[in-house]
Amino acid sequence: MKDLCVIIPGAGHRSYEDKPEVFHKVLLTFLKKCRRSADGILHEVMSEHGIELVRTLRNAEKDGTL
Repeated sequence: MKDLCVIIPGAGHRSYEDKPEVFHKVLLTFLKKCRRSADGILHEVMSEHGIELVRTLRNAEKDGTL
């Protein structure tokens, strides 16, 4: 799985407390890209790494949760 850094504007180190709606949208978007293998490890399955997360952040900005 490739590294990915998501910066949520207006959120500090505890983005899950500062911007919980956006944090959970980003987290769920990432988890939807993954599947669990027989060994219990999550593996990324989408090739467009991070593209959907960017869309999620843009939508959050548009709907005012960002």
